[in-house]
Formats: sequence, C-alpha cells, structure tokens
Amino acid sequence: TGMDVALHEVVERGVPFLGICLGMQLLFSEGHEHGKHPGLDIVAGTVDRLEEGVKIPHMGWNTVEKNAPSVLFEGIPDESFFYFAHSYCVKPADPECIAGATRYGMEFVSVVARDNLFAVQFHPEKSGGLGLRLLENFVALVGRK
Repeated sequence: TGMDVALHEVVERGVPFLGICLGMQLLFSEGHEHGKHPGLDIVAGTVDRLEEGVKIPHMGWNTVEKNAPSVLFEGIPDESFFYFAHSYCVKPADPECIAGATRYGMEFVSVVARDNLFAVQFHPEKSGGLGLRLLENFVALVGRK
C-alpha cells in the first residue's frame, strides 16, 4: 500500500511519531513471530519472544524503569506502573535508543526514544492517569513542532 514508505518519510522529516505495542515492534528490522519476517527497519534490531518460564502473554500492570530522560515521561515518576499485553519484545541494535526497561522474568526494552521517534511496549491508553499523562506529553511535543 506504500504505508511503509510514508512512515519512513514522516520519521525522516522529523515529524513526532509514537508507536504503541505492536506499533513499536513493527518499527524494527525483523520479527520472529511464526518465522522470520521483515519489519519497517526504522529502528535496527529484532523482535523476539519473551523468555520461557513466565506466563505468556505478559498481561497486566508492571513498572517501567527510565534509562534516559525523555519528554514522554515529564511529570511521571521513575518505576511507574503501566499496562502491558504482549508476547514479544524488541532488541535494539543501538542501546542509545533505549529509554526504558521492564522486568518480567527477564529485563526487556519497554521504551525507545530517538530524536522525534518514540515507542512504548505498554498501552498508555489503558494505563490510567499516568498513561494519559504520557499521551498528553506527546501531544504537547507535537504542538511545539
């Protein structure tokens, strides 16, 4: 449909972009759900199944530990709870883009931030007041651009 090209162009132009859950995973180079599949390759790295030994899918509330400052988290305390519903996690090739992590059997990347590109593994729209605050922070960023 050409949406992949449009998304690349939007991100490259510096338009603020927020990927949520699967929207985060699709940004990566390659996914391994039911085989090996190409992603959008906007962020180098892979998407792999969560580690064995934990209930999958990971559903429910869990904390996000901030690894780096991000406008998304203005006014949101470190290790705040957000709502997750996923079975796969991203593994960025460049650790510099990792803005947050979560522990669920293993530590996995739950927030990516690079320039105008932001992505979260959790669902801010299901995460109560702090999730709404994150979305408000993103909308404020869009308003400044």
